[in-house]
Amino acid sequence: PTRRSSDLAISSVLLNNIYGMLIVGGSWSEGGTSLGGVQLAGSDGNIFFINPGVGTTWVLGNVILDASASYLYQDSEVNTVAGVLPFVAQNEMGQVILEAGARYNISDSLYARVGLQYNNIVDEDFRAGIPLDKNWLQINSEIGVELTNGVDVYVGHAYDAGHNIFDTHTARAGISYSF
Repeated sequence: PTRRSSDLAISSVLLNNIYGMLIVGGSWSEGGTSLGGVQLAGSDGNIFFINPGVGTTWVLGNVILDASASYLYQDSEVNTVAGVLPFVAQNEMGQVILEAGARYNISDSLYARVGLQYNNIVDEDFRAGIPLDKNWLQINSEIGVELTNGVDVYVGHAYDAGHNIFDTHTARAGISYSF
C-alpha cells in the first residue's frame, strides 16, 4: 500500500560548481511531517551532501537539452519527538542519479523546463525506522524568469513516479543566483 505524507520545510542550500563537474553543497531544513493527515512530529536537522557528477547540454535554437549522471552522498541528522520521547535519526545514504531534461526559452527571460530523473539508492545506513524504496523515477517541471545579473525566479513541481512507499508530489519555488 502507498503511504501519504506531507512535509513543510524552509530550507537554504549553498552549492558550488567546481571545474564544471563537481557540485559540493549543504542544506539546513526546519519543518514537520504528517502521515495520512496526522501530524507526526515537528522536526529540525541538517543535511550535508556532496554530489560529484558529469553532465552536458545541447543548444538547438530556443531548446536546451541536458543529461547528467551523478553520485549523491548524504549525511543527515534530524531531531524530532516520537510520542513523548526525543528521537535523533542519523542517516547516511549513497544514490546514483541519472537525469535528462529539456528547457524551452519562451522569450529572452521566460523559460519552461521538463525533466526525468532515475534514482537508485546503492548504499544506505538509514536508521529512521521506516522502509526505503531503492529506485524510482521523478518527473519534474518548472517555469522561471531570468532577471538581470544572474538572478532566476522559478516555480516547479516534481512527482516521484513508481515509488513503492510514498506518493510524493513536491511543489518548489525559489530564487537562484549564478555568478
